[in-house]
Amino acid sequence: MSYIKEANSPVAENIKMRIEANGLKKKTVAAKAGLTQNELADIFGGRRIVKAREILALAEAMEAPVSVLFEPAQRNG
Repeated sequence: MSYIKEANSPVAENIKMRIEANGLKKKTVAAKAGLTQNELADIFGGRRIVKAREILALAEAMEAPVSVLFEPAQRNG
């Protein structure tokens, strides 16, 4: 696992899962959080560290409490 991917864990995985589970569009969530779709993809792909202020903005964009983004990721399989 790359350093960045490890540093973003479990937040990036939880953001991605919440977007998919709630039928949200990544582009819309990114825009509401002040990010580009590419920046969000880079966070998911382990190419960019997610900043603290971005975690708050992403939680707000998904209308989710910040605390759920720090819970251990629930992986299927």
